[in-house]
Amino acid sequence: MTDLVSYRDISFLYIIRLSRAACAGRRVGGAVVRLLAVLALWAAACPGLAAEDAASRALARVPMRSVGGALVVDVRVGEAGPFAFRLDTAAHQTAIYRRLVGRLGLDRSASGPVTVLGTGGRRLVPRYRLGRLGIGGVEHRLDSVAALPVSADPGEPLYGVLGQDFLLRYAVELDGPGRCLRLYARRSGVPGAPGAVYDDHPLHAVTGRLVSVRARLGGTRVRALVDTGAVRSVLNPAAAQALTLAPGRAARVTGIDGTATSVTVTDDALTVHLGDRALGQTRPAVGALPIFRSLGLTDAPAMILGTDLLAAHTILFDWQAMRLRWRRPSPR
Repeated sequence: MTDLVSYRDISFLYIIRLSRAACAGRRVGGAVVRLLAVLALWAAACPGLAAEDAASRALARVPMRSVGGALVVDVRVGEAGPFAFRLDTAAHQTAIYRRLVGRLGLDRSASGPVTVLGTGGRRLVPRYRLGRLGIGGVEHRLDSVAALPVSADPGEPLYGVLGQDFLLRYAVELDGPGRCLRLYARRSGVPGAPGAVYDDHPLHAVTGRLVSVRARLGGTRVRALVDTGAVRSVLNPAAAQALTLAPGRAARVTGIDGTATSVTVTDDALTVHLGDRALGQTRPAVGALPIFRSLGLTDAPAMILGTDLLAAHTILFDWQAMRLRWRRPSPR
């Protein structure tokens, strides 16, 4: 999609055109000269505006759909595809499912197996040679990727998980209501849709490139892992104890690798706040997930913030500035 030229761009183009006319010896009226001087001073006083304009233009806009609560986009592998991949901002690396290995006849990588971290804990899996991976007209080369044995299909066959080794090359905006993924360049300026108003919240590193935000449930502050690969939000036992939640019904949550873990689901509807913003109500699961133990998040209240809450909003991950930008709804 081609971006329209903004009024600010037109002003700069007008300055350039008038300057060229003056250099060519053509007469330029006094009023126009004065306007030219004002515009030049305005441009000099606001050097960051051009960068902000550039940052606000998405490099790619990709249709996104919700399948059984999972956020899914179509991905091309080389010239093949499209294939349905789950978006997972908490996955350190892009992974594929074995069905894609067979479908494309991929060769095993000589670099050996790799450890992946999911809600079910750490798991050693083989790697396969992949090549070019692309969405929405942008592509990058991923020489090898982890191959997960089982796809936790939420409603249609999934062929992979799009993770941070691809996504961190951009500022990434997930527009749940608009069903759209937007990728912005990582550069100076503030990424985001032109004219939109965002609330900025600091991101905190947990381990590697896994990030969290400070959230609040009632009067309890919790460390919330922002995980678009999780369909359901999950509290650790310390959070449930702080909130004095009654025991709930037994259930299971399934990770991206198909690993199922036993949890309980509370009957209490809880409102999750980020700053002064209410993200919505949910009846979260409660469980001592292996990922909480792996990340050292067992003693203090913590949670996985999943798409049951995230998909109702437009959120922008600006990893370079370590902030999460939450877009305010447009006034009606």
